[in-house]
Order: sequence, then structure tokens, then C-alpha cells
Amino acid sequence: AVDGNQLVQLERGCSKAESWMERQSQERSFAARRNGQEVSLPDAIDAAAELLIESRCPLVLGPAAGSTESQRAAIELAERVGAAFDPGGSTLHRAATSALQQVGLSTATLGEIKNRADLILFWRSDPATTHPRFLERFVDSAGTFLPRGRRDRHVIVIDVHRTATADLADDFQQLEQGSDLDFISRLRAAVAGEWPKKSGRTSMQSDTTRTRTPRRSAPRTSGRSLARHSACCRSGL
Repeated sequence: AVDGNQLVQLERGCSKAESWMERQSQERSFAARRNGQEVSLPDAIDAAAELLIESRCPLVLGPAAGSTESQRAAIELAERVGAAFDPGGSTLHRAATSALQQVGLSTATLGEIKNRADLILFWRSDPATTHPRFLERFVDSAGTFLPRGRRDRHVIVIDVHRTATADLADDFQQLEQGSDLDFISRLRAAVAGEWPKKSGRTSMQSDTTRTRTPRRSAPRTSGRSLARHSACCRSGL
């Protein structure tokens, strides 16, 4: 419930939503500065405009943490002044964006996950911590083709340490740090019916892989890196 511009009550919010909404409702003031001196906002905007007009190779950096509206405005500004645009974000996001540009991405909607995914793999992802309502809404709840909800699903977690999501999963596979590529390469080979020799960098055992791969009787959906904004879910395992 909202009173004026203040949030006075939040219903059915998770712990993260409650803390975030509380921060948004707090009054905040921002001081504009030029050369270290506090100035009025119009003066600061004029000074920034002068710098952009005089610049030869401007860069707009970091609006990824802002609102959708602010990101749109930043992109429009970059287009008008001929600036390079970098949304910022973590190293993981940059690597994911580069991979997307090079090889594309197989995706699934949250609705498809809820209604169809009977095998869900969380790879280095801990939604029980980062997205508290995700499991409740898309793993535990019943779907069109999964009327029993969680009982119709098999959940696997792969990570370098045990997480809150791993405690709720049917299977947990712990990796050695830095062994992701080796592990997933062997997993892909196992799904294809090949059994590569174990390297020294992964803790996956061949008998474990042989036991789990027979579940592959139909296309599956796997979830990865839910945080970072989007429950990014891939299909194909």
C-alpha cells in the first residue's frame, strides 16, 4: 500500500523485496558537484553537456544498476553524442554477453519451466538465497504437465560448495574450483553415450554420471545464474 510517495505496507514480499522496497521509500538527496564544488543541478547538467559536446570519444558506462527508464535515457544520450556504450556489470555478465554474441543462447520462459521441466539443474546458482520465491513458484508448484509439482521434478545442484538450494535438491555434485569446463565437457560426452577418462581437475565419478544420464528421455530445462537479474534458464540437458 502506498500513501502519497511513501510505501507503508508490503504484502507477500520475500525478504529481499521487503528490504529493497524499504530502501526505495526512504527520502534521499543528491548533491551535484563541479570540480569538487557543490552546484545546482541545472549548472551541473550544463557543465556535463559541455564536456560531452567537446569530447571526441565519449563513453557512457554503468547504467546496468539503474532503472529501465534511466537505461533508456542513457542509451539515447549515447546515440545522440556518438558515444560508446557499456552497461557495466560483473565480469560474469561480460563473459555471458560475449558468449551470447558469439554462439547464441537457448532459453526457456519461466512458464515453460513451471509447466514442463521435470529435470532442473542449477549450475553454480543458489536461488534459495538469491531469489527466495523462485523455488516456490517454479519448482515446487504444480504445472500443466507436472500436476504433483515438486514430486514430479528431479532437482540437481552443481557447485563448488554446498548451498541452501543444494540442501533442497535431490542430488548435489560438488566441483573443485576451476573445474567447470572439464566437468561439463565430460557431462556432455556422457549424455552422448561416451565415457571419457577422468582428468585430475574434476571430482565427478564415472559411475555417478552413468547412474544419472539414463534420465535423459526427453528435452530438459536447466537454470543458471538466476541472479543477475534474470532467471536465465537454458534447455538441452
